[in-house]
Amino acid sequence: VLQEKLPDCDEGFVTELAEDLHRPLTKSYQEVAKSVFLASSGGGSGAARKETHRDLQEKVNGLWTNVKLFEKGLKLFEDDAQTQLAKHLLKTLCTDVTNILLNFVASEQMMSVTDPKTITIEMRSKLISSLPEHIKEPMNRLHTSLAGKHIDEFLSALETVAEEMQVMLKKADKKKERQLVFNHRQSLCEELGREEEPAAVLHLAVLLMFQHLSHVMVHAPGRCVPLIIGYLEQHLPREQHAKLVNFQDLVIQCVKAKQHPGDDTEKDADNLTTMLHRLVPDIKDMALKPRKASTEQED
Repeated sequence: VLQEKLPDCDEGFVTELAEDLHRPLTKSYQEVAKSVFLASSGGGSGAARKETHRDLQEKVNGLWTNVKLFEKGLKLFEDDAQTQLAKHLLKTLCTDVTNILLNFVASEQMMSVTDPKTITIEMRSKLISSLPEHIKEPMNRLHTSLAGKHIDEFLSALETVAEEMQVMLKKADKKKERQLVFNHRQSLCEELGREEEPAAVLHLAVLLMFQHLSHVMVHAPGRCVPLIIGYLEQHLPREQHAKLVNFQDLVIQCVKAKQHPGDDTEKDADNLTTMLHRLVPDIKDMALKPRKASTEQED
C-alpha cells in the first residue's frame, strides 16, 4: 500500500517506514482488543473485577485450607506411604488451585480457558511462558512443585504466587478446622451410605475409619487403600481388622477373575461378587458406627 502511495520513494525506505508503523499499530490493536475482551467479560468494570478477585480468593483459600488439613493426615504414615499420598494430593487439589490461579492471570493476557480443570501440564507450561516476568518465575516454581513429592514446597510456592497476585491466604482457626473436618466426615458417610459397589465401599470405609481414629482427614486414591488398612491394624480390634483384610482380598480376587475370565480360578467372578455384596453391610456398619466398633474388645 505504501509503495502505491509513494511510488517515487526508495524501496528500502518504504520497508523501514512500514516496520516503524507496524509496531505501534500492532500494540495499539492489542490494547484495544484487550479492552474489548475485558469489557465483554466483566473485567472492564472495577466493581466486577473486585467481585471476580473476591471469588478467586475464596476458591484459593478453600483449596489451600483443605490441602493443609490433608497434609496432617498423610504425615501419620511411614515415608514410602507418605510419599504416595503426597503425590496424589499434588496431582489433585494442589493442581486444581494452581490451575485456578494460572487461569486468572492468563485471562489478563487474553489466554484463559473456560474450565481450569481442563488445563494439562503442556498447556500450563505454555501459558506460564506467556506471562509477564514478575509473575512468570513464581508461577513456574509453583508449576514445578506439582511434579515433586513434598507438600511444603508446594505451599511455599503457593504463598509466593498468592502474594504476587494480592490473594490473601487466611489461616482457618481451630473452630473452622473442626467444622471442615466434621463436614468432610459427613460427606463420606453420605457417600458410603449410597454406595453398593464393593471396591468403592472398602475405599470409603477405610477413609472414614482412619478419620475417626486419627481425628484428621486423608486424601487417598483406591490404590492406597492397603496402606490405610495397614495403619488401621494398630488401632482396630483384631477381628475388625481381619474383616477388612478379608474383604480387600476378595475385592482383589474378583478384579483378577474379571480380568481373566475362563481361567481355572477357585471362584468365578459372579460367586465372588455375590460374596462381597453379602459382606458389604458389615463393612459399612464398621465405618458408619465407629463408637460401637471401637468399643469391641479383642478376643
